[in-house]
Amino acid sequence: MELIKALEGLNHLTPIIEVGVLPGTHIREAAEEVVKLVERTGFAVRFTFNGIELTVLPGTEAAEVVKEWEDRLERSKGVRKC
Repeated sequence: MELIKALEGLNHLTPIIEVGVLPGTHIREAAEEVVKLVERTGFAVRFTFNGIELTVLPGTEAAEVVKEWEDRLERSKGVRKC
């Protein structure tokens, strides 16, 4: 995935803003707000949604964030079944 490849470029000097998501927020709404914050600041933003940590980089679209979250959620369900 392009998002994961981009994350490999992060290091300990890369500014990352960590934000929280309020209970009851839908993943699409959270993704849109985080992408807006990334666009405003130019920094990566990290947040956790339903136990899944995501880091959003400049140039990432909200739909990509939602897809990444859905993919990770599905993978985590598969791990729990084992």
